This record gives sequence, C-alpha cells and structure tokens, in this order.
Amino acid sequence: DTSPGPNYEMGYLVTPAVDLRESDHFALHFEHYYLQYSSESALIEYSLDNGATWDVFQVIDAANDWTEEIIDLSVFSGLDGESNIQFAFHFSTYTEIGGWAIDNVSITNGPAPFV
Repeated sequence: DTSPGPNYEMGYLVTPAVDLRESDHFALHFEHYYLQYSSESALIEYSLDNGATWDVFQVIDAANDWTEEIIDLSVFSGLDGESNIQFAFHFSTYTEIGGWAIDNVSITNGPAPFV
C-alpha cells in the first residue's frame, strides 16, 4: 500500500507552459489565503517536461488574510532561460480543517520588487 493515509488529500493548480526567454526578469504574482495546520504544506513547484515530473521551487508560509505574493523567476529567465516551463501550486494535508485559496495568478515580464 503506497497511500500516505486515509485522510491524506492533495491538489494542484497548474499554469499553462510559458516561455521565459524574452527577458531576464519574470515574476509570478498571485494572491492567497492559507490556513496552515501542522500536517499541511503549500508549495510552488515547476516542471520542465510538460508535467511528467515536478520540483519544489518555493515553500509558502501561512497567510491568515488575503496576501499578495511576488516570486522572482529570474533563475528561469533570460536568453538561456526556459522555453517550456510550467508552475504548480501544490497543497497537501492530513486534516479537513485548513486550506489554500489562490486568486489572480499572473506571470509578468519585469523585475520583482524588493520586499
């Protein structure tokens, strides 16, 4: 049995594939509300093979109110950057209490502001 347990749930919200070679400065923008409990995780992942495999790019911290996030994607950007990359919002939990709401997702061309 490879199941992590009877109460385990996970979900993905996946972007279409994008080409980030146009500029050295792309950023992922989104708003979210994330009630975190001890057994939950919220991750930004990326795939370079049309979703066959995923790697963690960033762990997201709890946000008990709607919060804007801007994630610098310059590591994937530029002339030698990725021409076919997808991003995923990955949530997993063992509880039925928490959750992660995501809204207004966009990938923009321009440097991410310093926070």
